[in-house]
Amino acid sequence: ILNQSVFSDGNEKDLISVATFVSGDVTYKHGGKIDKVKINTVFGKEDEVVTKAGKVDIQVGPTAVLRLNNFTTLKFKELYEIGDAQKIKLSVNSGNVYTKIIKKLTKNSEFNVENDNSVAGVRGTEFLISETKDMKKKYDDSDVEPGIYVNDGSVEAENKKNPSQKESLSAGQEVVTKGGEFKTGILEEHIKQKMEIFKTLDVMKEENYKLLKEQNKKTRSMMDDILKGKNN
Repeated sequence: ILNQSVFSDGNEKDLISVATFVSGDVTYKHGGKIDKVKINTVFGKEDEVVTKAGKVDIQVGPTAVLRLNNFTTLKFKELYEIGDAQKIKLSVNSGNVYTKIIKKLTKNSEFNVENDNSVAGVRGTEFLISETKDMKKKYDDSDVEPGIYVNDGSVEAENKKNPSQKESLSAGQEVVTKGGEFKTGILEEHIKQKMEIFKTLDVMKEENYKLLKEQNKKTRSMMDDILKGKNN
């Protein structure tokens, strides 16, 4: 559980997330404006990424890499750090997001991914979270029911509509969350095959991530100076 006091002294710093692979039609909403996603597009808190007939890989800070398959909507609800502690909260409004933790989370960190009915609390793992809206529509992963599917590591799944209902999922386990009910089980073969995608997720080199983070910081600082000049 996150030690909330870690993030209460005003020294929080924004984490950045960056697109490392883009294919097809992928857009994102930032401050009410919609733009095309390209390689090295940087996302921040409250940004929303939408894939249509496309897909995108996103590195979230130095901690995780995501694959958003087609017809997926993901929102960055929390995205910041203080010291070595991070707070990351992602919301899957539709579609399928594969999450691979690439750097062990510190004791005071929190990494949560939610769909309509559940929250997945992550420590170190590979898992798929799905919020399929239209099972009749044929696209990648349209045969995956809403739920949490664990390929490696462990996930704490909590029912948003009934917080007392929690499940500790290990590798090879799932919880289907359709209709607000939790139904646990073992991964079916067609889900296991989909998990092969984790072998293809590329991680940005740490030095490249740090360079991009520094460039983004300078860009934001320049924009702040420009705005201050306009207001003076």
